Amino acid sequence: LIFGTLYPAYYSYKAVKSKDIKEYVSSTFFRGALCCILFQQVKWMMYWIIFALFTTAETFTDIFLCW
Repeated sequence: LIFGTLYPAYYSYKAVKSKDIKEYVSSTFFRGALCCILFQQVKWMMYWIIFALFTTAETFTDIFLCW
């Protein structure tokens, strides 16, 4: 759980919140195909963050509700 979902989700969160990705997406030099690729990468990182949060919540609720 920790190394399979939370650890990658944490670094995905840090990458999404970093200034570098926002600068790449908003830069006029990176318009076109590269901007679309970066947007898709950010979208998949956000998906991974949400997936990890739901997986963690499901694991803990399963532990507490199944007994």
